[in-house]
Amino acid sequence: MKVKEKKSKRKVRLTKRDYRILRDAARDGFVVPEFLRTKRFDGKGISAVRSTLRRLYGDPPEYRFLRPVKLDEKRTCYRLTEQGCRAIGVDRRLAKESGMRGMAGQYARIWLECDPASNRSIFDPRKFPDQFPNVSGRMRKGQFYLEKVDDNSMRVGCISIDYRSDLRRWSGRILDDLAGFIRRGWFQNYLVSGNFVVALLTYDQEKAKELESLLASLLPKSLEREFQRAGCNRLPQLEFHVVPGLLPLIPEREKK
Repeated sequence: MKVKEKKSKRKVRLTKRDYRILRDAARDGFVVPEFLRTKRFDGKGISAVRSTLRRLYGDPPEYRFLRPVKLDEKRTCYRLTEQGCRAIGVDRRLAKESGMRGMAGQYARIWLECDPASNRSIFDPRKFPDQFPNVSGRMRKGQFYLEKVDDNSMRVGCISIDYRSDLRRWSGRILDDLAGFIRRGWFQNYLVSGNFVVALLTYDQEKAKELESLLASLLPKSLEREFQRAGCNRLPQLEFHVVPGLLPLIPEREKK
């Protein structure tokens, strides 16, 4: 008698959207159902997202292209499996889990990109040498994004994330990053035209207000002359974002 094949072993025909979801997981580290709804399921409900994810991950323990991973006590995200890596031709090491701090950073960046009120896309400027000829060397993964603004022009954003950071230390890192961009000639045209923004992602509204007040004082004192010498008559724009659900993902030991 022929034994029926397990559901998880049945061949799954991947759609264009499926491939996009798998590439999202490869680039961002994982996908989150609520964020996928905004990014890949325009006009659909969360049930449509969960149905697609179930088809992509199948049944335990032999998952298909994705596997569920605990995000926190109440939420689940989905990472690539080795089969998922093969399906889109990426290194199978992308199937490995990152640490808690890494997951918090990935989550914050995905949230920023999926904000329905914006048109942002995380990018690596080193892959576009014609547009960003001076950008080279090491940088944090997912540090930059492009954003299409209302007048159809583009601006570059730099992401800085709050890992229960001390405000003075966090503001110091932001100032150091900006000074480095000027010194190395990165994003010169965007800085000169005012189309450069620093997105500061935190988990607390009061902390965002305190950081805004602190940087309003420190930024002109520390960098105004340096920016003017580089031909920039204005300081970069700062945007402060409170990321819902971020705090539970940040390890307590990071608290200063």
